[in-house]
Amino acid sequence: MRITNRMILEDVLRGLQGRVASLRDATTESVTGRRITTVSDSPTEASWIMSLDNHLRAVERYQRASTVAKTRLSTEEAALESVQSLLARAKSLAIEMNTMTEAPTRAAALEEVREIKAEIVSLGNTRLMGEYILGGTRSTTAPFEEDGTYVGGSQARYAEIDSGVRLETNHTGDEYFTAAFDALDVLAQELETGTFEAMASTLEGIDRAQEGIRIAEGEVAARIQRVLDTEQQLADASANLLDRKEDLQEADPAESLTRLSVAQTALEQAYTVVGQVLKLNIINYI
Repeated sequence: MRITNRMILEDVLRGLQGRVASLRDATTESVTGRRITTVSDSPTEASWIMSLDNHLRAVERYQRASTVAKTRLSTEEAALESVQSLLARAKSLAIEMNTMTEAPTRAAALEEVREIKAEIVSLGNTRLMGEYILGGTRSTTAPFEEDGTYVGGSQARYAEIDSGVRLETNHTGDEYFTAAFDALDVLAQELETGTFEAMASTLEGIDRAQEGIRIAEGEVAARIQRVLDTEQQLADASANLLDRKEDLQEADPAESLTRLSVAQTALEQAYTVVGQVLKLNIINYI
C-alpha cells in the first residue's frame, strides 16, 4: 500500500489528539489531586474503589444500627434504674409500716404504694422514637395496662450491629416488671387489710423483684458495652477502608507535576511535527 502525505498527516493528527488527551488527564490529576476520576482512567483500580465504597456503605449502615441500639439500651437502663429506686422506697415503707398500727399512717403509705405502682407502669410504657421499648416485637401499643397487666409481645427485638452480629436491644416488660407489680400488690393488700405482723412477709417479694431488676440492669450494661466495642471496631474499619481508597484514588503531587511536565513537552513536540508535515504538504501542493 502506497503511503500518501494525507495518510501521514492523519496519523500525525491522531497522535496530536492523543497528546492533547494526555495533557488534559495530567492537568486534571494535578488540579484535583486524584489519579482516578472515571472508570476508564483505570478499570481495575476503579473496580477496587467501588468495592471499597460498598464496604464503607455497609459499615455506615452498621454504625447507624449501633447508634439506635445504644439509644434503646440506654433508655431502658434509665427506666430500670428508676424502677429500682421506686422498689427501694416501697421496701422502706414496708419496713416502716411493720411497726405502725395507726390507720391514717397506713392509709398514707397505701396511697404512696399505689403511686409507686402507677409510676412503674408508666416506666414500663416508656417510648422512644414512637415505639414502646419494653413491648418486645409489639412496639406500637402500650405493653402495660393501668393495673400492671402485660399485653406486649413475648419476643425481644434484635439489631444487626455488625456482619453476623445480632444483639438483643431490649427486655420484654413481663420478664422483670411483673414481679415488681406482684410484690406491690401484696404490699398494698397488707396495708389495706392485713396485720402489721404480716407486713414483714412482703419484703421477700420486693427483694425478688429488686434482684430481677438488678439482673436486667447487668444484662443491659453488658449489651451497651458490646455496642461500644463494636462501634470502635466499625470506626477502625471505616478509617482503614478510607485510607485504602485514598491510596488508590489520590495522586502523588510530585508525580502529578512530573506527568504534567512530560505531557506538555510531548504536546509541544507533537505541534512541531504537525507543523512540519503541514509545511511539506503545502510545498508539495504548490
